[in-house]
Amino acid sequence: MSTLNLVTMNPTESREALGIFYRTNKPVMFHGDAGAGKTSMVRDFAKAEGIGLITVNLSQFEPVDMRGLPHDDGKATVWRRPAWLPVVERDGERGLIFFDECNTARQMFPTLMQVFQDRMCGEHSIPAGWLPIAAGNYRSAKGVACDMPQPFNNRVAHVDYVPCWRFFAGELAAKIGLHPLVVAYVRFRPDMLSLMPGKKPDANHIPAIPADARAFPTCRAWESVSDILKQNPSDAMRQRLIAALIGPEVAADFESFFVVARDVTPIADIVASPDTAPLPTQIGLLHAVTSALASYATRENFGAIIAYGKRLADAGQREFYVVLGTDATRRNPDLKTTSAYTTWIGDNPDLLT
Repeated sequence: MSTLNLVTMNPTESREALGIFYRTNKPVMFHGDAGAGKTSMVRDFAKAEGIGLITVNLSQFEPVDMRGLPHDDGKATVWRRPAWLPVVERDGERGLIFFDECNTARQMFPTLMQVFQDRMCGEHSIPAGWLPIAAGNYRSAKGVACDMPQPFNNRVAHVDYVPCWRFFAGELAAKIGLHPLVVAYVRFRPDMLSLMPGKKPDANHIPAIPADARAFPTCRAWESVSDILKQNPSDAMRQRLIAALIGPEVAADFESFFVVARDVTPIADIVASPDTAPLPTQIGLLHAVTSALASYATRENFGAIIAYGKRLADAGQREFYVVLGTDATRRNPDLKTTSAYTTWIGDNPDLLT
């Protein structure tokens, strides 16, 4: 990956940019590390906009799949319409044709250049309401990415998609229900959200990820860790499964965090006695407790949770009180109709400005 000519955007900015490109009918390609969330961002955008989405994974395509099968119609050789091309009657009037792993298929670029420039594939046209876009991993990811021809590059906008721990531990965590201790750990060590092989974490006690590592932390891998934790495996199996997903270097640090956080005051006890339950003082435990409380919040117990959060603020940890209320209402918007929410907003009026 070159360090020049980069336009970096986090997930929220990338989604906003995609909206503008879609409304102005301008193709765009998102570049980024493996597992960063490029594909899910496109999928979420299409769902939110209520438009169609056809995903073409070019790493699995041959030129004949892209161009369509030739046949003799009795007068000339013509190409059948390829299945990936949208049909209004089948796919709707508006949508995205998403060419994922775009930079893995060097032999496909002649066809792609026509698709992105002329909105045609051979003699077959793309419906007016459909926009071709693309995504691909950096060549430094040691995948099968290739150099893209400059004529293609000049046909699209290029955005470098960068993971953001605030988005991952906030909006995304609420939407897909990430395990609270995964959320807490990423907030505690944000540099661990995405760490490619050969990179050294900021924390000195964690060794560098080997350059030939097969498992390493990414947004996608942390989502898998969350799924594993929800199955409540045994201690020994948990450590091995998580190491298999994010590598033993980061897994060892997460395990230490997990064991300490798991053994703090049970969340049910905090809810039962919010005025007297102990307040954690270590930063890592503060992240763990507030993330767990946010995921545990209901209309019935939100008042107790806010009362405990107010004690955190009074003890000089207002940022965790803010995060607690924000995360809880993201996960369950119905909490915004409770008196506890009114109390929380009253304690934090600057959130409304």
